[in-house]
Amino acid sequence: MKKVKSILFKAKISGSGIVNFDSNDQKFMWNQLKNKEHASHDNVSFAKKNWYIKNDELFYKLKISSDSLRHEIFEEDLQFQSPNIINNEALFLAFIASPVSIVRGYMFASKEVTLKKTSSLTITDAEQTCLAVSALETFSRSGKKVEDENKSDISFFKKETVGEIDYTTQGSIDFKELQFLSLDQVFDRLALNPDSFALYKKILQTKLPTFNSEPKFYQIKDSCVQIPEYGVLFSKEDVLMLTKELLKKILSINIKKAKSFAKLTDLKIKLVYDCTIDTMENDLNWITINTKDNIDSLTFESEVFFVEENKELANALRKEIEDAEAVIKIKNKEEKEKKVAEANEKKKRKIEIKEPKSETTESANRIEE
Repeated sequence: MKKVKSILFKAKISGSGIVNFDSNDQKFMWNQLKNKEHASHDNVSFAKKNWYIKNDELFYKLKISSDSLRHEIFEEDLQFQSPNIINNEALFLAFIASPVSIVRGYMFASKEVTLKKTSSLTITDAEQTCLAVSALETFSRSGKKVEDENKSDISFFKKETVGEIDYTTQGSIDFKELQFLSLDQVFDRLALNPDSFALYKKILQTKLPTFNSEPKFYQIKDSCVQIPEYGVLFSKEDVLMLTKELLKKILSINIKKAKSFAKLTDLKIKLVYDCTIDTMENDLNWITINTKDNIDSLTFESEVFFVEENKELANALRKEIEDAEAVIKIKNKEEKEKKVAEANEKKKRKIEIKEPKSETTESANRIEE
């Protein structure tokens, strides 16, 4: 049975109005457009756009940023991420020991250590595909009444608006990033303190019942860097379940604002067995996903990108590396101390050279007197 290395996806999004606004600095681009109302003040809200030039003429396509899409995908399970979570171990483990954190990724930096996991999800901006044309519209905001009849607290502002609009986005789910959780700093991707793994496992099993892995030493398959890394490898059943949960979240994209919305209307995926054949540009082997039942019926075997390393050999190799690093640190320290000593000696010599000159000058002055 062929093994899946990753999953590609394409999605269509339809809606009405602007759901993702940009800063008013965009007016410098907007004012270069032909046949558009000039934005002469700062009280203007512009939609996010991709800008292009064709036949020496500037034009744009509206978009929904990838950050906005990622926020919508994980909003129900992860409303916000605060660095203060790391100060409470139980709260922190409850946060990262979840399918959402595993597929979304995270980063928590502190003075002692930085914990991070790269996201397995890649998603692009959703760019406009229809012929809808946006324009600036004037709005008003009511304020408090004032005693002076000649004054008003009502403010006017402009905002970019559009009618019905369609977008398209695409992305991928990387199984190499998804299937491994590092408990080691050797490659600067420590995701969890190994001392906390027992509690991490207990919490994660309540949300991912198939999880039953234990920390071991692993090597990236076919890697030329022979350094074993201590970590946890998710099983093929874990990867399948995590992938299905992520696809369900993508299928449920539905951005709602007070006066606009954007909802995913079509989702297609492709299982990548060969990276040179199963590409975005190839129109073959796309699977249409209309409901969550379509996702539940998916079945595949994921590629395993890591191989287990013998514990004794791994410990011996790690000790050899650590000893070599210790020798280098000692050597660097000695060189640094040597440079400091040379600098101090040089400074001392300069002082000694200056002192006789001052004595000679004083003697000359006495003779003249």
